[in-house]
Amino acid sequence: MSTFLASIQILKKAYADLVGEILLDGQPAYDETNDVLRIGDGSTTFVDLPIFKAERYKVFTALVSQADTSAPTMTILENTLTGTPVFSYDAVGEYELTLAGEFVNNKTAIFTSVIINNNLALSYTAVRVSNDVIEVKSYNSGTLANTMLSNSLLEIRIYE
Repeated sequence: MSTFLASIQILKKAYADLVGEILLDGQPAYDETNDVLRIGDGSTTFVDLPIFKAERYKVFTALVSQADTSAPTMTILENTLTGTPVFSYDAVGEYELTLAGEFVNNKTAIFTSVIINNNLALSYTAVRVSNDVIEVKSYNSGTLANTMLSNSLLEIRIYE
C-alpha cells in the first residue's frame, strides 16, 4: 500500500490586493481584512465569488438587557442575518424581536442563557411566533416581570 501526501497552499492577502484577482479553478484565497475564504472557479474575480462558510446557518448572537418599561437593548456579538433585528416593549415582561421574513418556520433555533441573580427564581424564554417575530418573555418566580434581563445571552440560528 502506498501513501500519497499532498499540501494545499492558501493565498492570503488583504482585501484590496484580492479585489481584481481571478483565482484558478479550486484555488482557495483568504481575505485577511474581512476574515473570509473564497474558492476560485478560473473565471470569476475574487470579490464576485461566494464566501465559503462551514456553517449551514445564519446566526444572531447578542447580550440582552432590559429596564423598567423600555425596549430591551442589545450588545451584538455576531450577526450574519440579512439585517439587524429590533426589540420593542409590549407589556410587563413581554418583548418582541422583529426582522421581516427572517425567522423561517422549522429552520429557526433559539438558545437562551440562565439568569442568575441573588438566588432568585428568574428566567426568560424566546419563541418564534412568525417569520417576522420572536417573542421574548422574562419572569421572576413564574410571574412576568421587567428589569430581569442583564447581559443575558440570546442566540438565534436560521438553518438552510
